[in-house]
Amino acid sequence: MKKLLFFIVATLCLIGVADAQKTKKNRRNRAQLEVVVPPQTTIEPEQAPTAPKTEVQPEIKADSATTVQPQEVKPQEAVEIKPKKEEEPQLHVPQIEMNDSLRKAPIRPTKPINVDLIIDTLPTADKNLSVILFNDNTWRYVSTGNTKANDKVFSDYWSETYLFPYYNVPLSSIPETIPIQLVGEDRAYHYPYKGYVTSRYGPRNGRRHAGMDISLHTGDTIRAVFNGKVRYSQYHENGYGELIVVRHDNGLETYNAHLSKRLVKSGERVVAGQAIGLGGSTGRSTGPHLHFEFRYMGHAFDPERIIDFKTGNLRRDFILLKRTYFDTTSRYEQDWNSEKTPTPAKPATTVTKTTPTKPKAKPKPKPQPVYHTVDSGEYLGGIARKYKTTVDAICRLNNIDNPDKVRSGQKIRVK
Repeated sequence: MKKLLFFIVATLCLIGVADAQKTKKNRRNRAQLEVVVPPQTTIEPEQAPTAPKTEVQPEIKADSATTVQPQEVKPQEAVEIKPKKEEEPQLHVPQIEMNDSLRKAPIRPTKPINVDLIIDTLPTADKNLSVILFNDNTWRYVSTGNTKANDKVFSDYWSETYLFPYYNVPLSSIPETIPIQLVGEDRAYHYPYKGYVTSRYGPRNGRRHAGMDISLHTGDTIRAVFNGKVRYSQYHENGYGELIVVRHDNGLETYNAHLSKRLVKSGERVVAGQAIGLGGSTGRSTGPHLHFEFRYMGHAFDPERIIDFKTGNLRRDFILLKRTYFDTTSRYEQDWNSEKTPTPAKPATTVTKTTPTKPKAKPKPKPQPVYHTVDSGEYLGGIARKYKTTVDAICRLNNIDNPDKVRSGQKIRVK
């Protein structure tokens, strides 16, 4: 019985201890729950610290000057770079290239003048330059008088009755290069006639062809190329037929031959684009066409050096005319290297005392002049080929103005 009672008491003690431990655990869990629940249920304490964080950040940026300054410098550096990029195309170099390209750019023909379409003429600051207004709301500049620079052009070697007033001007007296300003500020230019080119400048069938042949219909209008003054307007019996020669302000002369009618008289002032004649087939001609020449001091050169006959445009407003261009065989299409002016010879080296001097060479005897008597049916082209010379050289030696005037039995010098 004592053992049984002891056993019952022991079990009751153990049960009490277990209950005490369970109550302790429950208290601990409750304590933990009371600690954990406030952060989960009370959300405001968690949001409260986030708000001051956002407020503190701008305060830090405003207070820290070191952090703000690099951020302000960066956009300033970017702004300073942008104007440098914009200034690059405004440098002097591209402007010079633009001017050079404009100087070499072709010039389109100006509007031709029709008296019936003119409304009014307005003066400008330049006394020699006026503005003409047309009834189609267009206008153009026109030179109204001769400038001092052009006074000499229309006085020296001027003849309204003789076709070749430069007969006593040898080719050797002309400079090797002649700079010529073709047009002025008014850009006054117009092609003589725009058509199909049937024959170009150069030798043709053993004879000298000093211009361009342009096919046309009888009665087509021929116009002045530049501003100038009519020097010769009459019928030429030795080939040209009805002929008009205009001496321009730039010193060049243009020949317009084989016309059916002349619309201007000698001494009359003309402007670029003005109608000066009607095309035809007078003189020595095989059909209606315009024979057009460019001459300087009486010497002809290839008109294609100035005018692009395919487009009708002026190739440029300036030309450096060379003496070699006056040769009949010198054409616009040929290689430019063959027409360069010769370079001066290098000075001879001095001879020292130790080197023996060479004996002076005897002067070569001057060549004796060679003469030829023209037979019946002969012409200067065949005579020039026979003696290996040129027609121009024979004409200069004998002061022949027109190569077609050589007659049978005439004695001429060929060398």
